[in-house]
Amino acid sequence: MGLFDPNWWREVCLSLDPEDLSAIDSLKTLRDKIAHGKPNGTGFVTIRNYCGGAKRFAKRLPEIVLT
Repeated sequence: MGLFDPNWWREVCLSLDPEDLSAIDSLKTLRDKIAHGKPNGTGFVTIRNYCGGAKRFAKRLPEIVLT
């Protein structure tokens, strides 16, 4: 989507909580480690917090994309 409007992703990032974006990045990294059979040592509470950040991001995304 950034190819259509170079400012789009920057505006999305500025309008969201950095902790929520970090949670999404962390979930992706964790998924990659698990998919490749690497140990991660991540506990349930940490993953639950990551999921909370991802849910907040997902809730706000339609309002950001549609405005």
